[in-house]
Amino acid sequence: MRIVTDDIEKDWSIKNFANAEPVEMIYRAKQGLEQRKMAATGIPAVLSGMGDPVLKSGGGTGSTIALIEQAGKKFGAIDKGVRRDLTGLYSHTLDLLAQYGSIELYAKYAAPEDLRYLQMLKAIQPGTSISDLFSLIVEAPSASNNREMQKQNALVVWKFIQDQSQIALGLAQQIFPQMNPAALIPYMVQWANLMNRVGQEVIDLNELPGCGTSCRRSR
Repeated sequence: MRIVTDDIEKDWSIKNFANAEPVEMIYRAKQGLEQRKMAATGIPAVLSGMGDPVLKSGGGTGSTIALIEQAGKKFGAIDKGVRRDLTGLYSHTLDLLAQYGSIELYAKYAAPEDLRYLQMLKAIQPGTSISDLFSLIVEAPSASNNREMQKQNALVVWKFIQDQSQIALGLAQQIFPQMNPAALIPYMVQWANLMNRVGQEVIDLNELPGCGTSCRRSR
């Protein structure tokens, strides 16, 4: 690697890692960065499992809990700011794709069922934001939104819908014939559409080949 410099004696200095002192300098520098990070963000030390340097031993449990709650609020504000900024960044990226991207580019990377929606990008008038067609939501990875957890949650919802439908339809068959017999069939159709939609989501999450197309055609 070639680096241009006007004064090599002033711009560069050589450190020997053979003794312990330079290595200790690295650890001290890293510790200093951690302290600066805590001071800049205002995150209390108790959130990192350390004693609070201000309260020391004179602080009670309530004060420590209050510090942790305040830190949680700061984390939430930072999270919202990151989500908001990333949403704008991703929206701008899609705006560029909509303006300069080709259908061949979409077909190369997009799934076939998503391609027809992406083709709508070519119909966007100049000056129209991509947010008018797509709703972008930025989520941080966690145990609650990873794909495997979504599969399990979808199955739980599917079982709940099945149990709920049996109760609701059983009551409807007792009530509707006396009150409004003609409304029973549309009510049952609503439940059938709901179960079909939830079942389709379960199929899509489990990526079962062929099932998604056949189920969609049967609607």
